[in-house]
Amino acid sequence: QMFPSMSTQSTYKIVLDGAKKSGKTSILRRISRNEFVEQSEKDTEPIPHIVTHGVCIEGPRLVNLEIWERISSIDKEALYENVDASVFAYDITSRSSFEKALTRLQKIRQKSKGRGIYGLVGCKSDQMEEREVEMEEALEWARSESLDFCLEVSSKTPVNIPGVCTIIARKLDKRRATGDSQIPSPNEKSPLEGEESPIKKPKKNPVRKFFQSILCC
Repeated sequence: QMFPSMSTQSTYKIVLDGAKKSGKTSILRRISRNEFVEQSEKDTEPIPHIVTHGVCIEGPRLVNLEIWERISSIDKEALYENVDASVFAYDITSRSSFEKALTRLQKIRQKSKGRGIYGLVGCKSDQMEEREVEMEEALEWARSESLDFCLEVSSKTPVNIPGVCTIIARKLDKRRATGDSQIPSPNEKSPLEGEESPIKKPKKNPVRKFFQSILCC
């Protein structure tokens, strides 16, 4: 047995949403196979759009994340049925993908009636010079909507990819233990993952400070 001293496993359904070419598939590939394929390269081994990834958290406990990538061939109703966490990805070099992610997030969150965990993830953080969306803007929006987490990742490097999985696993496991499936309403004040409470406006170098505060597995 791989983890003989761990307690009973928990499995949660995660939806990875966002616009086309926002970086969703690259995140899934990095999580499932620990590899990266450039857009200019031919993908000879496409990955499935549903993968299961185990995350070890304090306890110790093994949390299984069943991650569903949103694609056109999957029925939208089935995609969000019994979902535990929703992650909305955008490309930091594309403002339109950011705006689409925000619109999609608000729509799904409204339909869910305040249940589950919600996060915003900016992809391609290795392309800082081409960015069209500043981290401060994403953080400010995440605070205003009381999201559970907001951070930038790179499937290429792979900065913060393990951190996203750890954050989700810890939050879901904690809510399972407390029996709390509700998320704060936009009017409630709650600390955003990666920042100290109460939430403060980022200072001179918010990206570096934010990355340093994220605990990656």
